[in-house]
Amino acid sequence: MQESRFTLFITFTLLVLTLLLAIYFLKDYFKTKENIKEKTFLEKKFNPKNLNEIYIYSQNEKIIIKKEKDFWYIVYPFYDLAYAYKIQDIVDNLYQPTVNETLKFSNDLYNQVFNPKKEVFFKVNNYLYNIEIGQKNTITNEYYVYIKTPKVDKIFLVDYFSYNYLDSSANELRLTKILNIDPKDISKIIINYNNKQYDINKKELDKDNFIWYLDNDNLASRVYIENLFAFLNNYEVKKFMDNINIIKKPILSITVYYKQQPINIELIKLNSNEILVKNSIRKPYMIMDYNYFKNLEDFKIIEDQIFSYDLDNINNVEKIILKTSNYSYTFEKKDNKWFNISYKDKEKTSDVNIFLSTLSTLKYKNIYYSLKDKYELYSVELKIKLSDDKKYRILKFFLYNPDNLAKGNKIYQIDNLKEQIKNLIKIN
Repeated sequence: MQESRFTLFITFTLLVLTLLLAIYFLKDYFKTKENIKEKTFLEKKFNPKNLNEIYIYSQNEKIIIKKEKDFWYIVYPFYDLAYAYKIQDIVDNLYQPTVNETLKFSNDLYNQVFNPKKEVFFKVNNYLYNIEIGQKNTITNEYYVYIKTPKVDKIFLVDYFSYNYLDSSANELRLTKILNIDPKDISKIIINYNNKQYDINKKELDKDNFIWYLDNDNLASRVYIENLFAFLNNYEVKKFMDNINIIKKPILSITVYYKQQPINIELIKLNSNEILVKNSIRKPYMIMDYNYFKNLEDFKIIEDQIFSYDLDNINNVEKIILKTSNYSYTFEKKDNKWFNISYKDKEKTSDVNIFLSTLSTLKYKNIYYSLKDKYELYSVELKIKLSDDKKYRILKFFLYNPDNLAKGNKIYQIDNLKEQIKNLIKIN
């Protein structure tokens, strides 16, 4: 009987302790939820993607920013494209900055830390938000922020990096490149150069890989396309000009289809050092260094390397199979070393790397669609890892005669690879 009472006492004690712990954790949970809600910062929640207008007022400058057809523009004090990533950072941090501390509002504190101040207005779903940004606390590297609504009567201490770009001038927010676009969003390119037009289309291989081609016979040079996007996205504008009177034909015109929207770019040579760039979605003309154009002038638009897209990264090749009419040789990569697993796992790292490097830059001399007399030397199969580590693609081609390579429906005349393959399969 005493043992039964003792068991009942222990059970009751454990139940009470469990209940107390539950109350403690629930109290802590709701306190955390309250803090999270407070860090949301604004009176009303909204989707930041619906924010399309921002007005920034300070002692020195007034800036108006608007989104038009998927592009952010500065519309005051001038009209031009803005850096998309800078504006997106401003939008994200207007909605939910990093709040380190919340202070109770008082007139004394307000008058002390909001003189001078910067005011930011933005409109979402017909609701106007107004945020005041005061001085930066030089000791803690935080901004004092006040939201002007009756319901949010607080002053927030916000991490400096949340409003890093809000400190920028209009010129610092202005895009100083020709464009700021992701090649993944481009579906087509039209190039007019040397009295020829090149229509270049895109074909997706997987989510991260695609090829650019002109027609069934010709690929667009991968290096040329990379140089083109580097020219559009990376190179700095020297000077902007609102009015200029130039009567010259463009040396190069480019149309890129960005999310199906055509954007026209024209390059006009001013002198041996400078080019003038006209962009159909920007009002100002741009002056740039002529040397930037050299990478487009010096490279061929039509691809002359057979495997430029297939082997843009030879480190993604995981397996090689070489076959003749009588033998088969298999090479596999293990811990970044290559082995001939058909012959006692003999290491062949150096020979395989030389072979793959040669293939990746292999140029053709002529293209044929048939050969009268041909004999097959080797069939070659490469297993190539895709961006998704669990997926692979197989690249297969054939070597003939021995200076012809067949891939798809084409036969390419090449420099002889026989000696390299001989070294690859050599077992001594």
